[in-house]
Amino acid sequence: MAMAGKKPTKAELTSVPIEHLDLTKTQSVADLVDGYKRISFQARTLGTCASVLENAMTDPQCTLFFGGAGALTPGGLRKVMRDLVEYGLVDVVVTTGAIAYHDFYEAHGHRHWATDPETDDMMLREHFLDRVYDTLADEDLFRECDDEIAALADSLEPRPYSSREFLEHMGKIASKDPNSLVGTCYR
Repeated sequence: MAMAGKKPTKAELTSVPIEHLDLTKTQSVADLVDGYKRISFQARTLGTCASVLENAMTDPQCTLFFGGAGALTPGGLRKVMRDLVEYGLVDVVVTTGAIAYHDFYEAHGHRHWATDPETDDMMLREHFLDRVYDTLADEDLFRECDDEIAALADSLEPRPYSSREFLEHMGKIASKDPNSLVGTCYR
């Protein structure tokens, strides 16, 4: 464990032994994740994260932020992100525009599709399909969403808008879909 300001001794560096996971003493997923805290690599990280989450969820003064980046919506985590908001598991959502955009796209009934990550991009282009690694979306439907967002922007009073304000307007539209993250944040 890192110690700020001083060089640790050998005894300090070797003070926390690895405790081998004993599945015969594991009765639940909670037991398993708790056991992860005492083993190595990403299992320990997962166990630590579970402890942080448990502490946050039981602290009435805690404000929980969800920070999302990457292709989480096309990757299949849209409802998970929505549920975090719907069930009050997070207080603040901070995401990239792509997460909100793909959510808006799906709020219109459009889908993402699985594909092989080696699918030929030129062939996909011929079909107006966009690829995010191993996931596809319809470019024509993206353009429909783009047009709707442009019309929304044109309908607003001309002034600067924060991303939160603009997403509120998008959320009003997306709220027709009960599985929409942006719509749930709006509601």
